[in-house]
Amino acid sequence: MLVIQSDTDDIQALLKRVIDATQNAEPVMMAIGENLMETSKQSFESSTSPSGVPWASNTQTTILKYLEQLGGGN
Repeated sequence: MLVIQSDTDDIQALLKRVIDATQNAEPVMMAIGENLMETSKQSFESSTSPSGVPWASNTQTTILKYLEQLGGGN
């Protein structure tokens, strides 16, 4: 199971400072979004968390469900 924890108060305070310091926060928000997207892609490519911890292997049930989906459920 994937668990993501964050202190949203710190994140919100930082974003408020960015918005307060600029007239247009869109470029900063776009950069943050692009960074998050790239981090997510890299995690799926390497099967690791953003901090480098390997994901647990799929269970046999998960593998069988995936194979069922590939076969069209037959």
